[in-house]
Amino acid sequence: STRGADRATTAAAHAQAALDLATLTRPGPFGPRTIQLGEYLGWFDGARLVAMAGERMCAGTLREISGVCTHPDFQGRGLARRLMAKLIRRQMLRGEKAGCETQ
Repeated sequence: STRGADRATTAAAHAQAALDLATLTRPGPFGPRTIQLGEYLGWFDGARLVAMAGERMCAGTLREISGVCTHPDFQGRGLARRLMAKLIRRQMLRGEKAGCETQ
């Protein structure tokens, strides 16, 4: 079961875990410093990062949702959806509109 809760992954301690998850799941362009470009949230199972979503580029009031991915062993549980919903809610409260590039 996934007992973890979402929390910010922008700390340097989570940068490698975020890169590892992105390398495994390939959510699109994601490099070692991507999580420094905006707010990234992660879902943890214990200390293991199993899902994440974040913000990257901003143009006026449009803010890109980026790096949305879930470890294959944890897919189908709505974890990335929850993280995206939290980010979109925060964007709406700031008067921004969410955008997302899909593959």
